[in-house]
Amino acid sequence: MNPKHETPWWLETPWRLIQTNLSDIDFRDLDPDRMVADFLAFHATVAMINAGGISAHYPTALPFHSPNPHALHGGLSQLVDRCHENGIRVIARCDFSKVTEAIYLQNPDWAFRDAQGMTMMYNGYVQTCICGGYQQSYMFEILGEIFDRFPFDGLYCNMGGFQTRDYSFRDYGSCHCANCRDAYRAYAAHDGPQADPPTSGPACMAKDQDVAQAYTPTHYPACMAKDRYMAQADIPTGDPAYANFKKDVIRRQREKISAFLDGVSRRTGRALCFDGRDYVRIEASTELHRDLPYWPYRASSNCRAVLGGAPKSTQTTPSATASPVGLDNPPSGPGATRTHVGQDNTPSGAAPTCTHVGPDHPPSGPAPTCTHVGPDHPLSGPAPARTLICSDASVDFLGFALRNVSVGPRLHALRLWQNIANLGGLDYYLMGRIDRHEDRRAFEPIKGIYAFHSKHEGLYRGLENRADVLVRRGDVWAPTAEEKGWISALTQLHIPFAEILPDRYEQADLSRYRLVILPDSASMSEAEAAHTADFVRDGGVLLSTGAPGLSFSSPDVHAPGAQAPSPETCLAAYDHRPTTGADTDTTQTDPGAIPPLHRLMGIRPMVSRRDDLASAVFALSDEDRAAFPSFDDCDVIALGDSYLFLETEPGVRTYLHLLPPRPFGPPECCYPHHVFGQPNQDFPASGRVTPALTSCPGVLVKTHTRRQTKASPSSPGHASQTGVNPTIPSGREDGTPTQTGVGPTIPSDPGEGTPTQTGVDPTIPSGREEGATPLTGVGPTVPGGPGEGAPPATGVAVTIPWYPGEFYHRTGAGNMFLFMKDILCGICGCKQLSSTLSPMVEVTVSAAPTYSNHASCPSQPPQTVEATASAASSCSSAAPAGHTLVQLVNTAGCFGGSFWDPPPVHDVQLSIPFPRPPSGIESLMGRPVTWGYAHGRLDLTLDTLEEYDAIVISKEEP
Repeated sequence: MNPKHETPWWLETPWRLIQTNLSDIDFRDLDPDRMVADFLAFHATVAMINAGGISAHYPTALPFHSPNPHALHGGLSQLVDRCHENGIRVIARCDFSKVTEAIYLQNPDWAFRDAQGMTMMYNGYVQTCICGGYQQSYMFEILGEIFDRFPFDGLYCNMGGFQTRDYSFRDYGSCHCANCRDAYRAYAAHDGPQADPPTSGPACMAKDQDVAQAYTPTHYPACMAKDRYMAQADIPTGDPAYANFKKDVIRRQREKISAFLDGVSRRTGRALCFDGRDYVRIEASTELHRDLPYWPYRASSNCRAVLGGAPKSTQTTPSATASPVGLDNPPSGPGATRTHVGQDNTPSGAAPTCTHVGPDHPPSGPAPTCTHVGPDHPLSGPAPARTLICSDASVDFLGFALRNVSVGPRLHALRLWQNIANLGGLDYYLMGRIDRHEDRRAFEPIKGIYAFHSKHEGLYRGLENRADVLVRRGDVWAPTAEEKGWISALTQLHIPFAEILPDRYEQADLSRYRLVILPDSASMSEAEAAHTADFVRDGGVLLSTGAPGLSFSSPDVHAPGAQAPSPETCLAAYDHRPTTGADTDTTQTDPGAIPPLHRLMGIRPMVSRRDDLASAVFALSDEDRAAFPSFDDCDVIALGDSYLFLETEPGVRTYLHLLPPRPFGPPECCYPHHVFGQPNQDFPASGRVTPALTSCPGVLVKTHTRRQTKASPSSPGHASQTGVNPTIPSGREDGTPTQTGVGPTIPSDPGEGTPTQTGVDPTIPSGREEGATPLTGVGPTVPGGPGEGAPPATGVAVTIPWYPGEFYHRTGAGNMFLFMKDILCGICGCKQLSSTLSPMVEVTVSAAPTYSNHASCPSQPPQTVEATASAASSCSSAAPAGHTLVQLVNTAGCFGGSFWDPPPVHDVQLSIPFPRPPSGIESLMGRPVTWGYAHGRLDLTLDTLEEYDAIVISKEEP
């Protein structure tokens, strides 16, 4: 296949991956035919198989590639050939993070060194450094040998980057080897900050400084000078310059690997996929000592975060100059080009020319610019926006120490259904061969899910998330507790949403979203903040918690047990009254110095923050209850530990009142003694507090007149700026006849319909800030009919200066859930797909302009690789167009850390925005579905939901 002209295989082949992470002895009696039969029993289309790195699972000719003595009979070659003969693509798994001690002793410069110069050794294997000669040079000799000998279809490199922990989770800190010090000096001189280097960072690690201690010959060969390996200073883990340096090293390394694979593709004509460029491998896993509670939405969130949001432009973009930025490879350093790659992100901007290292790319002389993005990645040319596959692996084992014990069938099933529902691929990762696995309880359920996907694979092709709510996440591997709390609440409220990572947020098309949520996004870049400000000016709704892009204007941060200012002092600072003592008076902040996003939010730099407020609460006034209807029989809202005292601009409306911490023991004194300086006798005899005595708010709302845009009324941008999803229209004139039906067939509908104008916001009473105009309808004003199309009058910035998501994730408290519900469904104007459905059911809505008719797709893999592409092509060409897929995942089997068969949910009722009456509705699980249509909404009732179902809605012919 010529990669220049053919669609790459990973965009044609349904992604059902099995990784059998093979140990050395697994090759001793490996039967390729049996192993392929096991893959086929799972309906796998992709296999990931160990090839080289730590061990060479074939007869290697390289001196520093440790041979597996059990793999000298050609079993790997036969296995790859048998997979190809049966239509299974094979990705080579390589791990260059470690070498044997024997290889290390001959190449000590390759090793990781901690701050004392010690290596990281585990079971006879020594950790290598990404800046050392092994990963920078020798690994390309190994890759050259592997891809010359075996016709692999892609590459996965395990444990790349800067590893600091071993398998027992001992943290050795940052690497201090001479290669890291030299690389950092070079980075700081050319790409790093222009300010003086950090006093304790790698740039100041002069080799003539005193060494810390002596070391044993185990770590240093006797023939080598010890001081060559001695680190002279610690690397500060919080140093932004060093963090950017690490990102830059990873980016350049991935560029070199991509360039190497490009060379193989040119030479062989094989299109090769690479992790982080064409697919992203992430894991849904458990670990024995991981903190509880176990988060049941891990797989769903992984897929959403990897796939990200919509790019600013849906047009294809030439990719000849783009650099391959993966999830562990964000751009960094001044002048670096931010390249957005993936399913929803087309590459843009110029990137530096790659340095080609390896057998096909000698380092001498300039190298031509490579294409690292999209299906045409070996050659230049346009690449479509949707090119990234999320391969979210359901990890079989309980933890590193128990790799032979499975987490069990129900957790695997939950993860895999969540992958499907959130547009990810199927991926099952187990240790060792399938035929000798010691805990096989999950095999049959996993096979059933893979078979289901195989039967209906055409329906899942090309789907896009049609949510109009976007959540910004800071990191794909470690979502914060604040992020988890909001993701959980949105899921349990049945509000469809997408997630996005920082490196894509700046380029995302925010105009397609009604609401953007920033859960404590303190690390936002200036470009991200400006992009967000434009979103609000264009009529969007912004919800931020904690400190979005804020820095502390004073050192007045108080942890539990620390000496904190009095409540009166904090209140005085908040109320713009003169402060005394150690507090800094920031009331004279220059308005011109306030960042644009903060000005739109109506806030100024932080006055103070307290982290000792565990017994503090917010009180509701009678006015507040109209905005928070869930609290008709409750007077207070929990807070958690932390609150940020912010200055506010005129016109900010406020809701709720902060009551200070009260004694919580002994019971005799558990009552409020004061309200920020007010004596207790001011409280009514009933014990209910008077919220008007305080003015530290729980919610701040700032509205803005929508700026004029050039978008036409019919353009997607205009439709999205009305706060609705432009691609799932719902506008219908009143009086449209209601239509009903039960599970008819699914014909095609090429029409896209009329832009929706749903989601009218409830009336919110006015706040209490002086000079504020009474607030009616905080969210954008949305007209009711499809012909009106008027843009919203306002953009809205909602600020919560504390951390409700963290509190909800940590406690699961219903009090906090109700607060988040009223914020999302009331003040922010979100629409629930169902107000009666159990919160334990996940609901996603996705759609595709073109899809494959599931009835015409083969249920078994074809017998050859060529047949795979042919079958996919014929299946796709026979498909009708424009279907919507509503997917439901039943999580009710989660009970603490245990996972059981979920109890069935009956009479599942949903209300979906839809452009016109559908021509057919079908449950893929064969359950009865009744439906009715009126006023731009499709009301569905699914008879019974067991663990998963997908409702296929086809559009009526226009």
